Amino acid sequence: MKSPKEYPKLKTSKKAPREEGWYNHPAVQITLKVGKVLFRCLLTMALIFVITGCIVGCTLAVYISTKVDISSDVPELTTSSTASTSKMMIQNSRTGEWEEFMHLEGANHIWVNLEDIPLEMQEAVIAIEDERFKSHDGVDWKRTFSAFANMIFKFSSVEYGGSTLTQQLIKQLTGNADHTIMRKVTEMLEALELEKRYSKDEILEAYLNILPLTGNITGVGFGARYYFGCEVQELTLAQCAVLASITQNPSYYSPYAHPENLRDRQQTVLYKMKKLGFINEEEYDQAMNEELEFHSNIELSTTTDWYTDMVIERVISDLQDQKGYGYTQAENMVYYGGLTIYSLEDPTVQGAMERLYSDESIYPYHFDEDEEDPRFAFFATDYDGKVLCTIGDRGKKAGDRVTNISTMSKRQPGSSIKPISLYDLGIEYNLFNYSSKIKDAPAIYAGGRPWPPNYGYTRAFDNGETLLYIGLQKSLNTVAVQVLKQVGLERSYDYLTNVLKISTLSPEGDMNYSALGLGGCYEGVYLSDLTAAYQIFGNGGVYNGYYCYDHVDGKDGATILQSAPQNVQAIAPDSATVMNRLLQQVVKGGSGTLYRISGSWYGMDIFAKTGTTDANNDVLAVGGTPSFVGGAWFGYRYNNAMTYNQAQSVKQLWNLGMLKLTNYYSGSSRFSSWGSTKTLTFCKKTGLIATKACKETASGVYRAGNVPEVCKECDGSNKSTTTKKGKGTTTSIHGGTTTNKGGKATTATKATTKAAATTTQKATTEATQTPTTTNPLSPDQPPESDISE
Repeated sequence: MKSPKEYPKLKTSKKAPREEGWYNHPAVQITLKVGKVLFRCLLTMALIFVITGCIVGCTLAVYISTKVDISSDVPELTTSSTASTSKMMIQNSRTGEWEEFMHLEGANHIWVNLEDIPLEMQEAVIAIEDERFKSHDGVDWKRTFSAFANMIFKFSSVEYGGSTLTQQLIKQLTGNADHTIMRKVTEMLEALELEKRYSKDEILEAYLNILPLTGNITGVGFGARYYFGCEVQELTLAQCAVLASITQNPSYYSPYAHPENLRDRQQTVLYKMKKLGFINEEEYDQAMNEELEFHSNIELSTTTDWYTDMVIERVISDLQDQKGYGYTQAENMVYYGGLTIYSLEDPTVQGAMERLYSDESIYPYHFDEDEEDPRFAFFATDYDGKVLCTIGDRGKKAGDRVTNISTMSKRQPGSSIKPISLYDLGIEYNLFNYSSKIKDAPAIYAGGRPWPPNYGYTRAFDNGETLLYIGLQKSLNTVAVQVLKQVGLERSYDYLTNVLKISTLSPEGDMNYSALGLGGCYEGVYLSDLTAAYQIFGNGGVYNGYYCYDHVDGKDGATILQSAPQNVQAIAPDSATVMNRLLQQVVKGGSGTLYRISGSWYGMDIFAKTGTTDANNDVLAVGGTPSFVGGAWFGYRYNNAMTYNQAQSVKQLWNLGMLKLTNYYSGSSRFSSWGSTKTLTFCKKTGLIATKACKETASGVYRAGNVPEVCKECDGSNKSTTTKKGKGTTTSIHGGTTTNKGGKATTATKATTKAAATTTQKATTEATQTPTTTNPLSPDQPPESDISE
């Protein structure tokens, strides 16, 4: 260890000695240096923030000035100065003249002029929603900047928006609630523009009449009746505070679901009203102590029929699609925009159909354990697309604008999809003809297991070959998928969605053999869409969609909406003729799934197809006469399985409706032949054009360019040559071989036939035992529950 002498001496500093003072302390010096660094960092960050803000602001300003046309996007208000009840017209069936049918009244809201709304109600909404409403110009800049700062710096754990009543009104009218900065900026600019066009009173009146309450209840006028059983003029201060509370979050502040939440919110509203000087201490105490009782004086009685409801919903939808309105704005226009709607309803026909399907005696028996019976829907159009009637549910209509199953509910179509997804395309592209021979056998092997089974079986069997018209009559799943494999999934999907406008399909969920071949769709289809698609089989292949009003005029008399047939040639006329005749056999052919109703149509042509899901959850019948097409659906609301007898009843229910409509629409009793077709006799054994040698024959219809060959099998002309071999001969006949050796004959064809018969018998025996084996899953294959008839 070194001694102290050995350590080098430290050099002394030549600097002047430090002056005495607190700022010369080393800790202070270090702190000052750190502070300088932090200041520079903060200054740099601030400069970056300012520069970035300027860039974003300038970019946004340029975008708005060049891309956003605020003047055209500002919604038109319905106010006391402009509100006018709309009316619906119908056409006199005898004279053809348009006559007034009814004035429309809102099913879930009532328009109340501002002078009839209590001041307390107005002030309650202003206090809790927008306390500076009377002073700002559409945007509360103080509140907006505060909300923006909170979003960045999170100085408050409670998020709040900076929207004014004017901005909230725009959001309700347009239905645009995207959580984007661009949407918020656009909304602010629209609010500024709206306040230039309308007074504060007009904006407040519009808002109070459309503010959302629980469910589909909107507006303080209807809210007063719904919650307190009184008119809005009779509301107390405490009740006004309740309505102002509910609108902030209708589900969270529901008086029936969350009364404690509502009470807390109501007290907050009253406190704000007192703080802002809208009420005094005595009024505040009285309202805080008032006991609230909720009861309604609204009777949910039917004042409109199913057809009128459909027209209202369609006009609202078309105003959104064609005019860019939000839902609330479109709804307000329908009721209070002074519109004249020219409905295509025939009240006599609609009334007769509603009475028919309100009669409980026509439905199958009721199970005591069922909470509700299976529901029903019916929809019909003529071949131009005009809706003739709509039945939205079983029995008496429960209220205005309730769910119409025929136009609003997505249900599984089952085999009713087959004519429009594969058979018509097979005929159209000459892949098959009326009597083509086709395999009644599994079309797909997934994981080594055959698929699909036919309806009623859990396994798929190879039943040999059958003819196409038999496959359609019996609704054989095996035959349908064999056809679809030739047609192609993409072609089928594109045709259904783009040509026949089946609007509920998606490529991810429905471009597969289950959906397109058997009707096991991901979401289902609307009965109205399905029925309209069947028009092509009764009018030469033309698809017209469906429409329920002729046109709509605005308050000034100018037409703002117009309906017309779509007039799309979906398949060739001759293809439509062939499909029409094929589908007629479903009703009048001996093995058709609708053969039991054939006696109802003696002397009149009719075509149809049924559809049944594997567990009898959804059952359908769709078809047409020479005058119209109609579709029916039957099933439980929540997709429960039905018994076999319940499922079969849809055929009779559909038949009753079709027969009823013929009382009003009875033109020709026969379908035309469209395009160039030939009616020929074919051999039922081979599917080829019959000769005199063919023992079993039937009549079929063929496109002129797709006629089968003449049958050569039945007269023996299709035999192959015979080759002599010594004392015996070997002859090939239709795939069988007969060997003659020394006069002793062994017939291979007979043995083959016997073996085939044994195999068929064995398969039949296995089928009757109802195996429990389920189908393998694959992208092209559904679970067993999707197997349909």
